Amino acid sequence: MDVPEDVRQRISYMQERLAEIPGVNIVKPDHVTLKFIGETAQKFSDIAEKLAHILDDFYPFAAEAVGMGTFPATHPKVVWVGCPALAPLQKAIMEGFGDSAEATPHITVARVKDGRGKEHLVKHVNQMKEYSYGRIDIDNIKIKSSVLTTTGPTYSDVATVQLNFTKSS
Repeated sequence: MDVPEDVRQRISYMQERLAEIPGVNIVKPDHVTLKFIGETAQKFSDIAEKLAHILDDFYPFAAEAVGMGTFPATHPKVVWVGCPALAPLQKAIMEGFGDSAEATPHITVARVKDGRGKEHLVKHVNQMKEYSYGRIDIDNIKIKSSVLTTTGPTYSDVATVQLNFTKSS
């Protein structure tokens, strides 16, 4: 799903501080990652159909973009903002696609090239663990394609699947 402008704006303020850390490259925080499919021979329409079946059990809701973390924790390569309220939705998607891996619903905000600024990065991440960047209204999931370029990945929407608007909270 896409990250709303007000949340992206709050994240960009934090990214200004991250950009000062050696070895950290800022990434445009434009979407929430629930599942990375990677290279696949599956048609996008088949993926969307499977996703629609999974989403039939979920109605629209709001999730907070909050905190900060890294993947992996010990030798950071990715810096992210979390969306913990999306965990049940993410778990259903992971299971629906036969994936049992542990995952964290997140917005990627930076990539780490090397460990030069690790100590400063860890300190900054710890300071931001409880910070709220705002609310994301969840009413659909977008399947995105990514193409890796010399300036980083370029994302495009290939399908949008709606949550179940007939369920009541």
